[in-house]
Amino acid sequence: MAWMGARRLTQTEASVLSSEAALRLAPGATWFALYSGETQVGQAGITVDTLSPGYQILETFAIETPADSGVLRATLYRMTKVSPALGVLSVVSRTAREGVRTAWTAAFGDGRLSVAREGTLAADDGLPIAVAPTTTAILPYRLALTGGLASDRHRTLPGYVGWPGTLMPIEMTTGRDSMAVFADSAVLDPASGQLVVAHQDSARARAVLIRADGPAERWWIDTRGHVAGIETAFGLSWRRTDFDLAASALRNRTASRAVRLRALLPPVTRVAAPDTTTMPRRYVLSRRDGRPLDPALLQPLSSGRQRLRGDTLSVTTDWTAPTGTRGDVLPRDPLAPDSLPAVRDFVARALGPTPPVDRELRIGRLVAAIATRVTLDTSTTAAVDAGAALATRRAQAEGMARLFVAAANAAGLEARLAIGIRPDGDGFASHAWAEVRDQGSWTAVDPAFGRRRAAASLIRLGSSGSTEPWQLLIRVLQLRITVVPDSQEVP
Repeated sequence: MAWMGARRLTQTEASVLSSEAALRLAPGATWFALYSGETQVGQAGITVDTLSPGYQILETFAIETPADSGVLRATLYRMTKVSPALGVLSVVSRTAREGVRTAWTAAFGDGRLSVAREGTLAADDGLPIAVAPTTTAILPYRLALTGGLASDRHRTLPGYVGWPGTLMPIEMTTGRDSMAVFADSAVLDPASGQLVVAHQDSARARAVLIRADGPAERWWIDTRGHVAGIETAFGLSWRRTDFDLAASALRNRTASRAVRLRALLPPVTRVAAPDTTTMPRRYVLSRRDGRPLDPALLQPLSSGRQRLRGDTLSVTTDWTAPTGTRGDVLPRDPLAPDSLPAVRDFVARALGPTPPVDRELRIGRLVAAIATRVTLDTSTTAAVDAGAALATRRAQAEGMARLFVAAANAAGLEARLAIGIRPDGDGFASHAWAEVRDQGSWTAVDPAFGRRRAAASLIRLGSSGSTEPWQLLIRVLQLRITVVPDSQEVP
């Protein structure tokens, strides 16, 4: 027995995962009702199947949004294929809403990551990666199979986060455990004609604080790696339940349902024109349902040019000193490759034969060159990556921002994409811009509108994802922002 224990201690994590997964990871499905406050607005599922060799994890997601004559359903389908040791091999993601469909594929192999939009070529030959990253689809199983669900544990793994995604660390901290109780079957109630719970099951689940891109999330994961629930700072709440119960609540797609959703959900559009003010801003954050905000989930908002104190978020327009938080990492975006020959040529032309040493001059010339070369196009088929933005000369805001990120990094600066919102009445307008770091201090630029300084009305939520309004809505369903009157002094 002592020999067997010593042998196990010398095993690599990959071999442990491979052997434990073969023994314990069985095909199955877990279903969720998605809530905004106490109103169900969607459903989701996580299905695990075995391959030969390896596994595949299918995530399905549907959310209802109001339309003029009823309810529109937006869907997301994501298939992750993994090795026997749960290393990611590929991720295929498809979204659809109102007849508009998009699809992306990320492939991991031979020490590189390549990402391509359906119908286009990959941005280049891919980003070099030392080890295959993990994803949030794989994470619960990795933790469960390697003893990672013990209390008070902290771990950081390389990750591929968001969709379209970026390479960045995923931090996990385990907390308390609790008993999760959920419906596992339903029956039709003759009196009401509605489905009701027929039987409940339970599982002991561990709370895991996950910090990756933007506000943190708290997941509850059981010892088999099944997710029992997910809480976000001000987005969706995932509650495990029976499939039929989750689906039945979404069968009413009438005008009355649309009216209710319109009253519940904040409207989200796209930023149509730049904010030219230069004043710093302060915002008081709260939840629309009146519940208190969770400071642990909010803390990553304090990053770059943003500072969070309690429930007050301050945003500046000038260079901002570092906060020393983990949120100030520079992700590696496969859609903003600085090694792309077209990007290198663009930078050389923009900066000239003798590139200026002054950072402000370099930033200004790159912003001006993008404004000359690329036209903002908000259509869903417009480019969202740096290479396609240069090739087609038309791009969405995130395509122009990614072009700036790629060009800035190629020019010796440090830049990252910013995906976020601008408060707009009781709702928000989605946008993408870029942030530049120099000696630890940050500033923001708005390439989509040719602005050397991005207005402080833009609030960064993260560095991955899309500015598509319905996809941004998922992240801010419960967010309410109160604008504090303009002040010359932002604490």
